[in-house]
Amino acid sequence: MDLTNEEGLRPASELRMRTYLALVALCSTLIAVPLLTLATWFGVGFGPTALATLQAQWPDHIALPFDLRYYSAFKLRRIAAVRPEIVAIGSSRAGGFTAEDFAPRRFYNFGFTAWSARQVADELGRVTQVAKPNVVILSLDYFILVDEWERQTSDRKQIHDQPLRYFIASASHFARTLWERPEILNLATSYLGIQAMISKEGFAADGAYHFAPDHIAAAAKTDLNARHLERSFFGGPEMSPRQKHELERIADWCKARHITLVAVQLPILKDAVDFLDHDERYYSNAGVWRDFEANETRKWLSQIGIHFFDLARSDIGASAENFIDSVHLSKTGMRRAMNELDALPDFRRLTR
Repeated sequence: MDLTNEEGLRPASELRMRTYLALVALCSTLIAVPLLTLATWFGVGFGPTALATLQAQWPDHIALPFDLRYYSAFKLRRIAAVRPEIVAIGSSRAGGFTAEDFAPRRFYNFGFTAWSARQVADELGRVTQVAKPNVVILSLDYFILVDEWERQTSDRKQIHDQPLRYFIASASHFARTLWERPEILNLATSYLGIQAMISKEGFAADGAYHFAPDHIAAAAKTDLNARHLERSFFGGPEMSPRQKHELERIADWCKARHITLVAVQLPILKDAVDFLDHDERYYSNAGVWRDFEANETRKWLSQIGIHFFDLARSDIGASAENFIDSVHLSKTGMRRAMNELDALPDFRRLTR
């Protein structure tokens, strides 16, 4: 055997192998990078923060994580980028406030992240880890003072710092949706995240929620009435002492950090307000509503340091065009609500 010739061939073999491996690596990269970009666009990854980064690059796009329990993680990344002076927080009722409403001050809508008073307290703590707002606008409704509301919304508690869980869940959701609706791969869209692409709704760059026309049309047929409010929110005989304590804790927390706490109860459809005021069958469950609307509650909120503005009985409630359903305002209704708030000297003083 000619060992010299074998030795001479070895460098050429190694060169071919290295060339092959380099080509494999290049092809893998050429495939992986677009796939990674595609996955990020659809909201698949190790957290919803990638969607927030994309929205910062494409501020005219609507974004929505696939699961409402990840809304906070998404929005906290946006808050860190925006560095708002004013933050709105609360349930879906808070979703209509926009940056335009508070210009020129920097604003971000952190709504859809906190459904109970305890969740508000938890999420406010996270907000101040990434930003230093000096005004918090809390969407404060009578039902937040019902213990059953806290129990029934416990499954909406936000999930943080679980990247593997998010990856598995988001990838599974994407694969299932792609199997059922392959046409979703059409990327000629102004939406970020597969859930936004499907529903055609989600969060604008300032955190305000954009409702899809189909959603609005469907709600107009079934939800512009008191029955919708009764189905959606829990009543009770009185305001819960435990929930009142949670509000007091939030107020103390804000005072300790020199944050002005403004609370707003936005307009409610008049048909629903009349139901709360007068329906005999619902009378005992409306006790918390009567408590909340009482002058004593106004005094208590003022004493603990909450500047409260109540538009529940506003004339805005008389017109269905101002609502998507019994409690969520349309863009027209939200603009009219902001006009009413801006007409109040105390509100202007606190938020401008």
